[in-house]
Amino acid sequence: MSSSQQDIELRVRLAASNMFELLLFRIGEAPGTGEHELFGINVFKVREILTMPAITAVAGSSENILGVADIRGQIIPVIDLARIIGYKPKNGPKILLVTEFARTTQGFAVEEVDDIVQLEWNQVLSAESHSGGRTVTSFARIDGNIDGSRLAQVLDVERIVRDTLPSAEAEITEERPPYDKTGRARARRGRFRRGAR
Repeated sequence: MSSSQQDIELRVRLAASNMFELLLFRIGEAPGTGEHELFGINVFKVREILTMPAITAVAGSSENILGVADIRGQIIPVIDLARIIGYKPKNGPKILLVTEFARTTQGFAVEEVDDIVQLEWNQVLSAESHSGGRTVTSFARIDGNIDGSRLAQVLDVERIVRDTLPSAEAEITEERPPYDKTGRARARRGRFRRGAR
C-alpha cells in the first residue's frame, strides 16, 4: 500500500473514531507576556508546509498581506498571521502553511511548526466566552482532558481569509446564481475561477 493510501486510511479511521489531527505552530511573542503560545489548524485544511519562499510585495495591498508567492506555478497570497493576531515575531516568519479550503488557496506565514497531534473532539472547548477577538474559535487540550493541560488556540482561518482577502469573501460566503431574476448574466465579483459556478 502506498504512503498516500496509508495517510487516507489513517484519516478515515480517525474520523470514524471521532478524532482529528491538529497542526500546532507558533507565530511570535504574545503582547504583554512575551510567551510563544501554541496555535492550531485542522490538518485537513493544510496542503503543504514549506520553508518561507521568496515573497513579492503587492502595491496597494492590505498591511495584513505580506505579498504573494509562486508555489508550484500557482500565485498565492501570503497572510501575516502575527500582525492579524497582534503578536510580534521574534525571528520573523520562517514557515509558510499553504492551505486550501472554501475553494481558495492561500499561505499563512508562521514562525515555526511545533507538532501534529491527534485529538478527540471532546478535547476541543469553545472560545466564545473567553476570546475578545474573532480569530480564535476554540481551545484544544493538547495533553488530554486533564487539569493543567497545555492549550492551543484554534484559529478561525475562514474568517481571517474573509476579512483579509476581500476577493475571497464572495467565494467563501456567497453562492450566487449566475443569472439575475430577468435571466441576464450576473456580473461576477472576485477572482475568475475556471469551472466555478
